[in-house]
Amino acid sequence: MDFKENGRAWRYEHVSLRPINNRYIRYIEDKEAAAGVMELRKEPLHHLEELSFRGMRGHRWKNTVDLAAMFAHCPNLKKFDAHLPISNQTLDVEAVARLIAEACPRIEVLAYGPNREQNHMVLPFRIMGALLAQQVVSVELRVGRSRIDEPLMNLAIQRHSTTLRELRLQMDNELFSKISVSTILQECCNLEVLHIPCTHTGGLYVTLDNALEHPWTCAKLTHLALGISGCEVPEEPGVEPYHRRPTPIILTADETRHFSRLEDFYRRIGALTALKESNMRMVLLLNDNGEVDIERMRDDRMAFPAMLSLPDPQTGTPGYLDLFSALSGLEVLRGFGAEVGDD
Repeated sequence: MDFKENGRAWRYEHVSLRPINNRYIRYIEDKEAAAGVMELRKEPLHHLEELSFRGMRGHRWKNTVDLAAMFAHCPNLKKFDAHLPISNQTLDVEAVARLIAEACPRIEVLAYGPNREQNHMVLPFRIMGALLAQQVVSVELRVGRSRIDEPLMNLAIQRHSTTLRELRLQMDNELFSKISVSTILQECCNLEVLHIPCTHTGGLYVTLDNALEHPWTCAKLTHLALGISGCEVPEEPGVEPYHRRPTPIILTADETRHFSRLEDFYRRIGALTALKESNMRMVLLLNDNGEVDIERMRDDRMAFPAMLSLPDPQTGTPGYLDLFSALSGLEVLRGFGAEVGDD
């Protein structure tokens, strides 16, 4: 970026300023002379439908005047992809969200982040809350290391539950954080993409209890990526793992209850007949404090118990592969690995 100050020409490069030689000064002046008098545009950009930008490093928006002046030129904006570092001490996030929603009332695609400055990701959900109900069709949040305000997120999801087609939440790959998706699975009846990936090094994940909390209405899902905790078969002191016992296998009461819950989960996945891509990963927790077991997460062989096995009535071995027979359109299957042990 070139500019003049006190009669000297400067070029902005990254974070440093350096003087420009006389030849470059003449080049700038010749360009200005050739361009003639520039007129300041005053009317809104009526044809602008997509706005994408990132804030400058170290910059904070400290007043709504500058924000209002910028968004006033975007009345027909449909896609807003940005990150607005806001000074929480001088700006009300809810007021900023109302300003954006009033200036750009047609936003239907919202992408935000990465969010490294704020402890909680609030602004995108406030924007969704300020827009007309049942309007937003796609949301992508690059969470970074911030935490999601889940009550606020659930309210925003409910406000656009019938129009929302795509929801992507991406966290820093070096951290694990638990999130609730029960409202999403229950309310978003037209959702086609639910992308909340979790790798062996980090990501957002949900508990099995949370996933099964309410009936699912998202029957149109074509792409599903989730990390799920609480799926591993519970270990009982003095009891051999079920797949190592002599046949016929007799499950304990705790194992029977657990496999019943897993069957409910598998059955819901198998009912997603439009599914084309599935990326599910088991998230393993430490028994003593509920934190993610990092060492065991590195084992890519871990898989959902009995998910890819057929039941064997003679040996008593559980299996639920038949529950997925309706997924005839499935093109990509990731994250399942192979069961550790003999199962």
